[in-house]
Amino acid sequence: MWIHHSDYKSVDAAIKEIETGTDRATGIVASAFVEDHLTTVLRKRFHQDEDLLNRLFKGEGPLASFSVKINMAFLIGLFSNRATSDLHRIRKIRNAFAHNVANDSFTKPPIKDIAMDLSIPDWYALDALQFKADTIDDAPAAAFTIKIPSDEDKTTILTPRGRFIVSCKCFLVALMLSTLVHPPKPRV
Repeated sequence: MWIHHSDYKSVDAAIKEIETGTDRATGIVASAFVEDHLTTVLRKRFHQDEDLLNRLFKGEGPLASFSVKINMAFLIGLFSNRATSDLHRIRKIRNAFAHNVANDSFTKPPIKDIAMDLSIPDWYALDALQFKADTIDDAPAAAFTIKIPSDEDKTTILTPRGRFIVSCKCFLVALMLSTLVHPPKPRV
């Protein structure tokens, strides 16, 4: 599960960093957080052979890159075409911030253009989405809450940074809910 029960404070700190950090920190941390949770969901979909999973998902393994994980999630039916495109946009934003020091703001191309192309704020039922940790795996009620939209989300989805943050929050909730699927059991 993406909420590690022993580490609620780190999850809260990461969400705060996403919401309050510099544009570069927000772009890199939020994307990394989404990738980490996508990795968790994908790993849980396979037989639980830890050694083999580590070889596939770590280092130079065939499922190590964010791009491949996104494509794998699409192929197994975890995400639609539209959601897959948005995940690739999130990945591109992360790469733009991480690999070019001149890209330091959501207001500059190409990051601005990619962020404004994120479609999840336009099609997701933002007013209805709320997640509280006590609904999953008996986590303590006060441990962690993601509420979408916050008052700020409603006014900022028209900005590149706001669209990016809301999109990442939506994917984090969707991925968290996807961890409820149990891994397959061997037939023989």
